[in-house]
Amino acid sequence: MPDRLKRRWLEQDKREGMAMEQGQTAERTSITTAMNFVRDKSGAGSFSNLNPELTTLKLASSQVEIHDARGLAKAPSFAQEGFEIHDLPMPGANFFDMDWVRNVYGPRTLEFVKQLVNADHIASFHAGMFFRDTGKMLDTLDTPLRGKAADFVHMDYTRASVMPFVREAVDAETLERFPHVKIFNVWRSLTPPPQDVGLAFCDQRTLDRDDWVFGQTVEKNFPQGVPFLTGVFNPAQKWHYYSAMSQDEVVIFKGCDTDEAAPVGCMHGAFVHPDPGHVTVPRASIEFRVIALFKD
Repeated sequence: MPDRLKRRWLEQDKREGMAMEQGQTAERTSITTAMNFVRDKSGAGSFSNLNPELTTLKLASSQVEIHDARGLAKAPSFAQEGFEIHDLPMPGANFFDMDWVRNVYGPRTLEFVKQLVNADHIASFHAGMFFRDTGKMLDTLDTPLRGKAADFVHMDYTRASVMPFVREAVDAETLERFPHVKIFNVWRSLTPPPQDVGLAFCDQRTLDRDDWVFGQTVEKNFPQGVPFLTGVFNPAQKWHYYSAMSQDEVVIFKGCDTDEAAPVGCMHGAFVHPDPGHVTVPRASIEFRVIALFKD
C-alpha cells in the first residue's frame, strides 16, 4: 500500500482513539441523509459502471433514515432482511495485486459463501470482482473493472436478466440438478473506518413490488443493455448500514433470488455520510458476486 495512505490511516486511527477517550462515539444509532431514487415510475433510464456518458438515470433524492445494523437487538439475516455481516480476514491480503485477488481472494471467498449459505454448487458471477473508488486510492490498480460508487438505489439484475450470466458460468447439467439460483454480493471496504460514503441496504421485506422501476445497465460488452431493478422512495422502506467497517469484515447481501415465492433481493445504494466532521480516507471497496445453486 502506498506510504501516503498508510499515513492517512494512522492519522485516522489516532483521531478515533482520541474521540473514544473523550467518551465520544464515531457513529450514531441512525443517520438521516439523502439517497437517490428513481424520479417516477415512467422508467429509470440507463446506467453504466464504466462509461458515465452512457448514464441517463432519472433520479430524485429523498431524505432517508438509515439505521446502524450493529445496534439492532437481533442481527439481520438472509432469510429476513436479506443481508448479513461476517468477519472474513484475509492474512497477507494485497488488493493491489490482481493475481492475488483472482487466485487467492476469489477462491477463499467462494468457499466461505458456499459453507455459509449451505449451497449445493457455487460459481463466480460473470467478471467476479468489481472495485469502486470515491477517491484516488485505486489509481494504480490495473483492472478495467473499476468505477465510482453507485449512488442510487438498485438491484443489479432482475430474475430474468440474471439467467444468461448464470448459464455462462454454470453448465446446463449442473443447473438442471440445482435449479434454485441465488446471487450473493460480498462487499468489503478497503479503506479504514469511519467510511465517508457508506452502503445502505433495504430490508427486503419492506420493498413493495408496486414501487419497482426497471432500468438498463449498458456496457461495452453488452451494448443492448441488461435490465436492472430500482424503485421510487416509499417511507415504509427500512434502510440499514454498518458503521465503521474494518477491512476484515464483509457484508454479504442477496442480489437476486429466482424463487418467485421469495423476496427478489436486497435493494442497496451508496450514500454520503451527513456528518461534516466525518473526515476519513475516501472510501474504496471491492465487491465479489457469487452464484449459489440449490436443489430446491
